[in-house]
Amino acid sequence: MQHRRGRAVLSLATITIAGLAACSPAGNGEASSSEKGGSAGSSVTTVERAPQVDAAGHVSADLPSADPEVLLEAPKPAPDKDYQRILTLDRAGALSRVVYSLGLGDRLVGRDMASDFPAVADLPNLTPGGHSINAEAVMKLKPEVVITDGTIGPSRVFDTLEKSGVKVIRVDSERTPETIDSLIDDVTDALGLSEQSGQVKERVDADLAEATKYAQAKADGRKMMVLYVRGTGVAMIAGPESGGRSLITRLGGVDAGEGVGINGSFTPITPEALIAAAPETIIVMKGGLESVGGVDGLLEIPGVAQTPAGQNKSILDVPDSQLLSFGSQTPKVLRAMADALYGKK
Repeated sequence: MQHRRGRAVLSLATITIAGLAACSPAGNGEASSSEKGGSAGSSVTTVERAPQVDAAGHVSADLPSADPEVLLEAPKPAPDKDYQRILTLDRAGALSRVVYSLGLGDRLVGRDMASDFPAVADLPNLTPGGHSINAEAVMKLKPEVVITDGTIGPSRVFDTLEKSGVKVIRVDSERTPETIDSLIDDVTDALGLSEQSGQVKERVDADLAEATKYAQAKADGRKMMVLYVRGTGVAMIAGPESGGRSLITRLGGVDAGEGVGINGSFTPITPEALIAAAPETIIVMKGGLESVGGVDGLLEIPGVAQTPAGQNKSILDVPDSQLLSFGSQTPKVLRAMADALYGKK
């Protein structure tokens, strides 16, 4: 068992998920920017803890692969930004989903690995390894514009594209429920749809507020924690800057990591932190759970089995491209997670 325990303390250099470069160690500090204020569906209340919390068993969010809903039926790009060949590149797949929601999905010419919905599944995958691209592969697709958030690299590839005449637009990489409106603003501005962004944001905000209300009406106020695991080499606790804390609050739970000073985006797991946090439900990516051998493999990560979640095998898995990919599909994801956690009532 000694080789298994070796994954309890991890180097940040091994992490391969978006935003982990901004990790900070556990400790007390100021709330993240996403907690200080919000826009998308920002009315979030705290759910009172139920007298009896029924958190037991492994459940999965029912989220079959589906195209994002088109929220702009008649997009009218400004003449100087009426691009016919669009490429988006980010580790979360959020950018492609927003483009599709804006009614411009038929203009996408390629995809990143996280963009796995049916409408783009047959497009060339430019990040088969998940994190990097090469200029030649991009140029073969002849994009007029490339939108990226810096989570796909290396940066020199984008410099090369610009020198070749391709328009490269860099947008903010922060992804939380509170930054969805900013994401929509970034993409609509890049594609000449700024004048139509208001109606899209209004719809997403309303859907997210309604989904939050739906989840919290069924919630029991349990302590939860989002873990990112990948094989035997990566195990991290999701902090507030990952969007995990806001997601848990919207689900009507309490972020167990907050009580032990988990801040930043992602923090390496230690048994002490897990045991002290005592989550009653652990949320993971479906692919991540499979990569460690399922629930039994997750319980082998030091400290997990000693938590209430581990003892009761209270695990929720969510498709990798949906859990922390905050965008126009988030209301649907939130509802599916609530149904899995609390049942359809």
